[in-house]
Amino acid sequence: MGLAHSYKLVTGYNDVRHKSISSEIMEKVEISEDIVRFVEDLISSGEEKFEVIKLRVLDEESEQHDDELIDSVIHDFTIVLQGLASDLAGWYGEPRIALDEEEFDDETEEQGEEEGEPFYVPCSFSSAIWETEELILYLAVCQEDREFPIMLVVGVEY
Repeated sequence: MGLAHSYKLVTGYNDVRHKSISSEIMEKVEISEDIVRFVEDLISSGEEKFEVIKLRVLDEESEQHDDELIDSVIHDFTIVLQGLASDLAGWYGEPRIALDEEEFDDETEEQGEEEGEPFYVPCSFSSAIWETEELILYLAVCQEDREFPIMLVVGVEY
């Protein structure tokens, strides 16, 4: 497994547009040992959901339109994603890596669902995806729009 890293895992965070994160909803996750256990718990819940591992709120409008800052945060989060994907690969095999949201659009999403195309994480800049007959596990760096936070998430779909 990879080196252990420490990140904040945000849970119970309903609306990421409102910066209402309090210390009560922050858990410390020791990566790499805990990411495997956390994913196992996520899968065993039987629910389709995602959890935020890392979050960067862009407070000011100037930050929301600072392409260099956004690219830097996405780059940093993608490095973390790659480390976590490497740790999870020991348990779930090598993931499929998708590296640019521009290659996808709404039409691609609809076609993928209808034509059995590979799963992708909407609004993602980079993602690691494990697809099995039972479930889809993913890590993704995503941002819905400029006024939303940039997030590193882990999720499962059935």
